Formats: sequence, C-alpha cells, structure tokens
Amino acid sequence: MQTLQTANIDINALRNIYRANSKARFIFESLAARQNRRSITTVGSLHSVLGLAGYEIERKEIVAFFKQLENLNCGKYISGYKRGNVNEQSRFVWDVSLVSVGKVATDQKRR
Repeated sequence: MQTLQTANIDINALRNIYRANSKARFIFESLAARQNRRSITTVGSLHSVLGLAGYEIERKEIVAFFKQLENLNCGKYISGYKRGNVNEQSRFVWDVSLVSVGKVATDQKRR
C-alpha cells in the first residue's frame, strides 16, 4: 500500500471535501477512528457502520464520496452487480491507508 505522498494525493482537496460536505465529514471521521487497515470497504458495510453511529446518510452519498476519492488517487470505486446467485457488492479498493485518509482530511496527526 502506498503512502499519501507517493500516491500523489491532494491533501488540500481532501480537507476541502471535509469542510464543504457534512456527509463526507461523517465518513472521514469514521475512517480516522478506525483501528484496522483494510484494503477494501464496501458501500454496505460503511452504510451500516454510519447508521449504527446515528448518522443519516444514503448509499448514493457514499458512492459519490468514493468516486471523489477515486478522482484523488486514493483507490478505485467498483460498482457491484447481482447476476444469478452472485452478488458482488459495490466497494472501494484502497491504494492508500483509509485511516491516513481520514486523519489527514480531518487534520489529525497520523500516529
């Protein structure tokens, strides 16, 4: 997994998204608080985590957020599909640490 610097992530753009979008703020804060360093985050799992934390956010808002992160080189958004018995969930595959993205966007020190 790359660092934010080697992946050429625009940190100011991350912080601008955080400041401008209250729904993105929920997601960034959730990412910053995580202990794990997963390489994939599904839309469904993030939607559940945020819902259990009391945040009202729609799946389409999470998808839009992931597409913004994809444009900033944080990873790749992959749209899910259902075909027969196969149910591939929509997900974001991280190229960088999701915790680092959350901490940088919320302007927290990386530990």
